Amino acid sequence: MKQIRSFVEPTIVQVRCTGTKTSEEVKKQIMSSLITEHDFIELNVAELVREETQRRTKLGKRMLPAQSNGGSLSAEMYVHLLQPVIFSGHENRCKFLINGFPETTEQVNAFEEHCCRLSAIILASDKGNIVDIKTEIGLFNIDSMF
Repeated sequence: MKQIRSFVEPTIVQVRCTGTKTSEEVKKQIMSSLITEHDFIELNVAELVREETQRRTKLGKRMLPAQSNGGSLSAEMYVHLLQPVIFSGHENRCKFLINGFPETTEQVNAFEEHCCRLSAIILASDKGNIVDIKTEIGLFNIDSMF
């Protein structure tokens, strides 16, 4: 995987909100803009998990017991689910908006170690039009992107 990543590193963005209704709306607006105006492909992890378990793939069968017991999936299962989609080899599939994973520091570390790095985490704010984007180069305002 590290050899592949050294040649092709996809752009992976995650938009989070602070939990307020206003920030959830801002999150939806940002996601919509990234998808429609900037050609990002949304990866809704909950939908991907549901489809995988319904298809009863090898991974889907491993996911079923955790889901049926009300538990959560391991970070490794999520990575195995997302990796083939992100590195599918389709020419126009290099910008992804990931929704629903990773949610914890452990999940972020597993994703970045075994799949690819997150290019940005956008925190949708409920304080006007200010949105912080956390990247390797620091913080900047989302308005500079659009």
